[in-house]
Amino acid sequence: MRGFVLPMSVGAILMSASTVVVALNAQLLRRLDLTPQASTDRILDRSPAADHAPDETSPTTRR
Repeated sequence: MRGFVLPMSVGAILMSASTVVVALNAQLLRRLDLTPQASTDRILDRSPAADHAPDETSPTTRR
């Protein structure tokens, strides 16, 4: 069985990069609303704001 050998410095850099990716992913997940209602609304393409009438200043309001 043959493999390849990395220098220790390359392994250390790759491990550090992996740690940074995990930390960034944790920060992104912190912002995500994972409640069941929010997930259902996202799947069904609804938003809580869709239940309210559009206001006069909304760019999607047609006159």
